Amino acid sequence: MDPIVWIIVAVIAVLILAAVIGAMMKKKKQEQNRSQAGELREHASTQATDVKQREAAAKETEAKSRQARAEADAKAAEAERLEAHASDKQSTAASSRNDRDESLRRADEIDPDTDHKRDDDTDYDSQRTESTDTTGDTRTAHTTQGQQYDADGKPIGHDTTRTETDRDPGSHRS
Repeated sequence: MDPIVWIIVAVIAVLILAAVIGAMMKKKKQEQNRSQAGELREHASTQATDVKQREAAAKETEAKSRQARAEADAKAAEAERLEAHASDKQSTAASSRNDRDESLRRADEIDPDTDHKRDDDTDYDSQRTESTDTTGDTRTAHTTQGQQYDADGKPIGHDTTRTETDRDPGSHRS
């Protein structure tokens, strides 16, 4: 045989051997990839339970957040309602105080025993005090420039003492 034939046969044998080795390597690589893919799937399935638990915890936290926000909104609405109610009561109290002060001013204007030196801006709460005698009778007294006067306009705290009989039954004011 000719050496050229031997060279051609040798080249063909080397090519066949390379093809077989290449196929075996490809098959081995595919097995490795299958094995690696299986491991990744197994790892992903174990992570799936963690993911579900985390999603459940996130949903629970979100629900608690919505509940807390709803409670806060309800409390804010209640606070607004109470503030409006308090404002209304304060307005009513101020109106009642003004009516009372006006009645006292009017009474002081027409009472001949009252000192008329008061200003129109007089705060009757700071000038009027209540004193209780030993019989438990509460009398209204007012002060002007440090001096205290009883409901009849007579000075209190001097040598004059008031008894129940001294008081005119028609002049009692609360």
